[in-house]
Amino acid sequence: MFQRSCYVHSSAVQCQKEFRSLSNIVLFEFAGGIRCAKNVTIHNAAILSINAGEHWLGIGAADNSLSLFHRPQERLGSFSGPGSKMAGWQLYRTPQKTVAMVRCIASDLERKRICSGGRNGLLRLWDATINI
Repeated sequence: MFQRSCYVHSSAVQCQKEFRSLSNIVLFEFAGGIRCAKNVTIHNAAILSINAGEHWLGIGAADNSLSLFHRPQERLGSFSGPGSKMAGWQLYRTPQKTVAMVRCIASDLERKRICSGGRNGLLRLWDATINI
């Protein structure tokens, strides 16, 4: 453990401590009572939007990929597989990548929908094709 200054966004945030666990996960504890519990790489490009609900997590990235993760109520706290990056969460779908660079993402997690807007003006609504 050691003291370190951390900078988040355009304004400075004072970091009280930085911890490094045995599995090399970096934990930060900020003066405001918030800490980063885990860093996970899910996409190969910048993440444009995140929409989280109790059982749903929608993520849109600049590499034109969109992901919708689901965590069933009866599986809260369980693991989705050995060595899983996101314990308890299952990848529900990843729609096909588009040719146009995605610029914005919005998701309706209860209806299992993701809407993407491309740099070429194309707006796409991705709707679930199976029931959970």
